[in-house]
Amino acid sequence: MPASIFISSFYDPDDTWVVDRITGLLKSCGVLPVQLACPQAESERIIPMIRQHELYCAVLTSRSSERMLAAVSLEIGAALSNQRKVIVFREKEIPMQEEYPEKVQLEYDRGPIQNPDANLSDLSAQIRELLTLYGLNSSGTPIDGDILRRYDFAREQAQLLGSTILRYYNDVLYPNRIRNKAVKNYPTNADITANRIISSEISNHQEFRDDAIISEEDTKDPTVLGRLLDESVSQTEYTWVIDPLDGTLNFAYNFPYFCVSIGVLRYNEPVIGIVFNPTTQELYCGLKGTRSECIDLRSGQKKMLNTEYHKGALEDCIVMTHLSTREHPRLKTIAVLNAIMGRCRNIRMLGSGQMSLVSIALGQFDIFFNYATNIWDVIPGSVILSGAGGYVTTSLVADGVWDLRSAGILAAGNAAVGRQIRELLFSELEDDFPRL
Repeated sequence: MPASIFISSFYDPDDTWVVDRITGLLKSCGVLPVQLACPQAESERIIPMIRQHELYCAVLTSRSSERMLAAVSLEIGAALSNQRKVIVFREKEIPMQEEYPEKVQLEYDRGPIQNPDANLSDLSAQIRELLTLYGLNSSGTPIDGDILRRYDFAREQAQLLGSTILRYYNDVLYPNRIRNKAVKNYPTNADITANRIISSEISNHQEFRDDAIISEEDTKDPTVLGRLLDESVSQTEYTWVIDPLDGTLNFAYNFPYFCVSIGVLRYNEPVIGIVFNPTTQELYCGLKGTRSECIDLRSGQKKMLNTEYHKGALEDCIVMTHLSTREHPRLKTIAVLNAIMGRCRNIRMLGSGQMSLVSIALGQFDIFFNYATNIWDVIPGSVILSGAGGYVTTSLVADGVWDLRSAGILAAGNAAVGRQIRELLFSELEDDFPRL
């Protein structure tokens, strides 16, 4: 269903045609406008209506009286206090309203608005941009219900798995022992238990039982992984890509930089990415076609992720990477570190691919690359970063390429920095990322 927007009734009756024209623009951008039949109703009627809808909208015109502007300010306060999104259409003769953020105020010209044949594409583009910033689908086409149901399920399961992992993490009697000291990428009991839970929940779900599952704990054999990838492209519509505990070594050594990660492919396209950090109780959610968001489960606060203000030059960037347990990719990575240090501010390695990608979406770091990784280490985080406006590619020779058989990943806060680091890596490696 389209997002619903409540339109304030505080405007001059002679400007009804202005509101009607803007209402039509909102509909064309994929939202559903709703308004009280009773004009300029009392606040005890309006505030409950504001709570029922995802967005609040006001239309300010040159005829708006001081009383109307004051009433709109009260309604906006109610919308913001109830964590609703706000859009204010302000005729250009009206000065910027300092009581609420400038970015939610969209200026319009009365002349084109009153001309039914006028092109209002610029105003429509501004509406779509703000809706995208708010994490709402502004394409005019509702997101597929099958995807939405998997999205809701993945968010719920990530939180449940996080609780399971924390029981091990906080148990002073659980030593997080290495099950096989000869194996560097080892699973703990927490990995195994969480993987069994999520695999069972998907397989037993009436709607999802025919979906394929690619999990780190179950897909160690490259041949099996290759077969599942081929099937996800040609036969299976939905494939779950799961790492129930990304950052196992950090977990085992009580370093709180690990997460639950759940991704979903529709054929070969990543459409859902959920990452949950159980130690901070932060849930990161990515859904293709919407703006990614972070939900703090302790406070209930939600914020949209936006990489718009990321740095534009390599010299200002902090790069994250990972050293593989396998010799060849490890040596290839080491070979480019000096060149990176010569161009960038510094390098970090924190031991979780998903959290590295999320950290870029949060603005904490700028670039992440891994010469040889697995898709369960990057799919969810890549969806989240892309939905925040970031740059993600699996190729060093082309932008925006997503190849499930590529073993590498490169991500950045924006395309400008992404292209700079991509060119640097390609010039040093003289080759693309390896393929499975």
